[in-house]
Amino acid sequence: NGTMAFSGCSSTSAGGGLYVSGYIAQNNGTMAFSNCWSRSVGGGLFAHHRIMQNNGTMAFSNCSSGGHGGGLFVWDDIMQNHGTMDFSSCSSDYGGGLYVNKSMVQNN
Repeated sequence: NGTMAFSGCSSTSAGGGLYVSGYIAQNNGTMAFSNCWSRSVGGGLFAHHRIMQNNGTMAFSNCSSGGHGGGLFVWDDIMQNHGTMDFSSCSSDYGGGLYVNKSMVQNN
């Protein structure tokens, strides 16, 4: 069970805390983003391809962006099997907490 924590991070483009050009597979573990900001998209996290979440937690608190996805921006899609995504006090022009460009599937 790994942990990744990003606090007070920023980007002048995309992914204030983390930018992933591939896909993300989360099996258990925790990813936490707080007070992160980006000028364009994904204040906390920008994912270019799919996010596959199997259990685990992703938490976004007080993140913002100047465009889409104050907490999280996903260019492709999200597949969530169990697990938790929590967005608190996030903001942007489109999708204050979460912006998904294609599709989102949530099981259980």
